[in-house]
Amino acid sequence: MFHSLIKGSIILTILFVVALTAAFIYAYEEISLDADKLINYKPETSSVILDRNGNKLAYVYKRQHRLYATYDEIPGLLVEGLVAMEDTQFFEHNGVNPDAIIRALIKDIKAGKFVEGGSTLTQQLIKNKILSNDKKLARKIKEAILAIKIEHELSKEDIIERYLNEISYGNNYFGVKTAA
Repeated sequence: MFHSLIKGSIILTILFVVALTAAFIYAYEEISLDADKLINYKPETSSVILDRNGNKLAYVYKRQHRLYATYDEIPGLLVEGLVAMEDTQFFEHNGVNPDAIIRALIKDIKAGKFVEGGSTLTQQLIKNKILSNDKKLARKIKEAILAIKIEHELSKEDIIERYLNEISYGNNYFGVKTAA
């Protein structure tokens, strides 16, 4: 009796480990596909119509008016301002900032509602480009895992470049160069 109980426990443990491994592989593959959307980021940009002298006449675009700016085209003061306002530890963390999450959680609990976020710039980019705005724990966990993966694949400058080219500035203007 005792021997069959141990044998059954071992079989259940093996099945559990196999199921957990399969779930992890599935989730990792899904996350890798999502991460590729940012790693291989190529947003749709507006076409520029010029006259024969090279002067701009108009922009043509489908859904979003966007002129792409490389990191080198983005003013340093804009980068400094973005980091100061959105993610002061951007150049120090690995995609997730536990201190910011705890600080936001404490403020949210005190207020009894969501008043502050603890997301890093990388997490915000992931939310805007890949995931939804859901306030669900599963989405936040996936966002954190993606942020760590993205930070291993891209430089901080690449992340800022993608962030500033992805966000909306109103009136169907996307990206900092378009807004300027």
